[in-house]
Amino acid sequence: MDEILVIDDEPMIRSIVETLLSRRGYSVVCAGTVEEAVGLFNREGANYRALITDYNLEDGTGVDIVNVIKKKAAGIPVVLMTGSAEMTRTASDEAGFFAYFRKPFNVMELGRKIDSLVNRGNKTDEVSSSCLEAVQ
Repeated sequence: MDEILVIDDEPMIRSIVETLLSRRGYSVVCAGTVEEAVGLFNREGANYRALITDYNLEDGTGVDIVNVIKKKAAGIPVVLMTGSAEMTRTASDEAGFFAYFRKPFNVMELGRKIDSLVNRGNKTDEVSSSCLEAVQ
């Protein structure tokens, strides 16, 4: 099963993304800080097919995470999800993110983007309405 690392300091966002990806057939590991994410990546990095991270985290930013990934495993796609006005799509491209999602975003689009980044064919787009409503 393809494993995805999700990093966000908001438990509700982690839960929504985890639910979405689990229903699409992924194994999901979650972290709430840069330190936790880097620790998980250092131990299990070869297992992750993609990472999804928030920009503003308690102990750093998503850019800190993408910089670690670029040094250790440049081919692993890192997707940014952010509500910060400070991180634009252009800035995210320059930082090395593979995709950019502005909060609030359509969780179905995130699922499709992850599928395409890990080269999985069309997956079901069925997600419970409660999951979608929580993001909107």
